[in-house]
Amino acid sequence: MARFCAGFNGENQMLRQRVENLTIHHHHTLLHDLGQAMPRWRFEQLAKRSAADRRVRTLPCWRQFVALVFAQLAGIISLRELVAALASHANHAYHLGLGPIRRSTLAEANAKRPLTLHEAVFGKLLDRLQPRLAQSTRAALRLVDATTIRLSALSAWARVGVHHHAIKLHVAYDPKAAVPTFFAITPARVNDITVANAMPIVAGATYVFDKGYYDFGFWAALDAAGCRFVTRRKVNTPLAVIEDRPATGPAILADQLGALPARLARSRRNPYAKPIRLVTVARAEGPPLELLTNDLDAAAAVIAAATRRAGRSSCSSAGSSRTSRSSVSSAPASLRSSCRS
Repeated sequence: MARFCAGFNGENQMLRQRVENLTIHHHHTLLHDLGQAMPRWRFEQLAKRSAADRRVRTLPCWRQFVALVFAQLAGIISLRELVAALASHANHAYHLGLGPIRRSTLAEANAKRPLTLHEAVFGKLLDRLQPRLAQSTRAALRLVDATTIRLSALSAWARVGVHHHAIKLHVAYDPKAAVPTFFAITPARVNDITVANAMPIVAGATYVFDKGYYDFGFWAALDAAGCRFVTRRKVNTPLAVIEDRPATGPAILADQLGALPARLARSRRNPYAKPIRLVTVARAEGPPLELLTNDLDAAAAVIAAATRRAGRSSCSSAGSSRTSRSSVSSAPASLRSSCRS
């Protein structure tokens, strides 16, 4: 009898193992995994600080945030499409704390809720990311650029002319990490250099930018912070050549050391009084590229490579700005008010 019971128990254990092996294991969705970077408790802490959920009854900020992240991941460009997609995944939405969402409620939330909460969320995510991007400041590269995003006629708050509506996105971009380290959204008529002067500077980094940031005061501020910069030369900028260096490296036509004018228009003193380097690079099409930099030690080929990298990144970001045009028309009220000023 004991032998029979032992054999019966052994068969039961084997059967139990087979049933467990056939059990379908639970797997988190990609949206759930991404949400771990910004846990709900931390998001609600930020929402409480900014009073974003005050007097909100049907759509808390957390549900609005998850819905917008889902729209970004899925490439959804309209609120109607977003609400339909969320309804089709209602079984997953429960675990994310979503619940049913109405299009009119989401549209009103996007239009009236303050932008400060999402700015705080971006700051927290960036703080988490920075330790993983630890690198020597000498190797840090920042690409500074701005792009105008055209909007539809429905965006009356962003009117530029009689028939044009647009805003401007200013970005400092880290190409190694493929993330922006700074961004600002302004009316389309705000000059690029105005935002750049208010941008935080990473000491010791290399900044690459175009002629929109051709300001000797901005260059002097970067140099004072121990940064290097590379930009294109304007044809009307005189340069007194101090030294001709050997043109070494592929496509390098000239490498010179010079000085900028000591005085500017209206007898103003030039804030950048140090020697500057002019590197001339041949291009497959068009005239040669003339680059100005305060880096007097790096190889000319390295300076040219940084400019080519900036060109590739600006081309890739242009496509992403086009995809965001249709989703900006329901921007928060704080953004619309800033664009009217």
